[in-house]
Amino acid sequence: MKKYFFLAILFISFLNCKSAFPQKTNEILDVSIVQLIVNPQDYENKKIRIKGYLSFKHEGNAVYLHKDDYENVISENAIYLYIKEKDFIENSINKPYEGYMSIVGVFTNKDKGHKSLFVGAMKEILFIRKLGD
Repeated sequence: MKKYFFLAILFISFLNCKSAFPQKTNEILDVSIVQLIVNPQDYENKKIRIKGYLSFKHEGNAVYLHKDDYENVISENAIYLYIKEKDFIENSINKPYEGYMSIVGVFTNKDKGHKSLFVGAMKEILFIRKLGD
């Protein structure tokens, strides 16, 4: 009986070991813009990777779900980007700074970008890559 009791305690201890180790805080989540539109609060202050049509314009730096959304100014389908030209240069992206891209950064839905027109914003841009190159 003592043997089974010991095995049960050992098994329960093993299950609880996971909580003794810190979780990865630098994990990058692959997220679609649709997921951010539907549940923005789930990604607050998390490092995420999104893909979409990027526009780099004065007061309109954003990544849109589709190029059509950009052309028709549908900001409800876009995430504002706090991005500078140096971010493109550091990631070896040449002008024009427009097109389908993958972007990694920290998301917030508490900041809706220029004139609060967007679903949320990405700060601390860590990586940009032009898709299809």
